[in-house]
Amino acid sequence: MAVNIGVFSSVSDISKRPNYFGLDVGRVPGSSSPPAGKDGTYKSAIVMTFVYGGKAYSAAGGATATLAGNRTRGTVSGLTFTKQKISASFHC
Repeated sequence: MAVNIGVFSSVSDISKRPNYFGLDVGRVPGSSSPPAGKDGTYKSAIVMTFVYGGKAYSAAGGATATLAGNRTRGTVSGLTFTKQKISASFHC
């Protein structure tokens, strides 16, 4: 399962990057695992990335995602690589 909102930009000046949210559950970049196929709580194979206010954040290992509504809504939380707590929710 993948959710992408906005446009991810690799502009070298991070302050010019547009806001972006991306979440992969199950099939993460570099993996051949299947995407999350049903509602439930997942504690592995999760990558969340977002850019807000010109700052980029990512959480991978140790993140938890809960999917509901036939995967149309959910929550995700975890730690960034610098150990900051982050969380997000989505509803499509």
